[in-house]
Amino acid sequence: MRYTINLNSVEQRADTLDAVLTILADFTDFDRAAITQDILYNGAASVLSGPDTALVVDTMYKAAKQARECARKMYARDGEVEFADDLPVERTEDGYRVMCWAWVDAADAGCDDLDEDADEDNVELAYISAASHIDVEFDEHSVASLGDDPGAYVSGWVEVSFADVEIKAQ
Repeated sequence: MRYTINLNSVEQRADTLDAVLTILADFTDFDRAAITQDILYNGAASVLSGPDTALVVDTMYKAAKQARECARKMYARDGEVEFADDLPVERTEDGYRVMCWAWVDAADAGCDDLDEDADEDNVELAYISAASHIDVEFDEHSVASLGDDPGAYVSGWVEVSFADVEIKAQ
């Protein structure tokens, strides 16, 4: 389990950040956005509510940060493949899967001549279907981030091995 949650000295565990937030919501009222940000950017967060306390620790925070930095060094290209600090990192048998954003041009997705009334869901599907990059794996959970530019970023995953992370950390 990736996360430990200590609620009034009683420890629980969770695999996902969503599961952590659900456990905390059952425990007390809290600022969901602030707690999420603390966990993502600091690897831990605490909630104080009257006499009740909760502490959440991401046990994979340091490893995830190193894996993300390794992935940046290996795969990041401005305007082509981008990594954000708040994107997930998952442990695999041989290393880590690091989520990233890969750019898809409007022309490649057949979206270069769309008007403002185009159905956004269909446009998103067109970008996801057109997503292709030699280093990035796209799956059924990929999403497109639509903006004002003639193209979109589509979420995908890159893999880094334990050895890659160790070498790039030096």
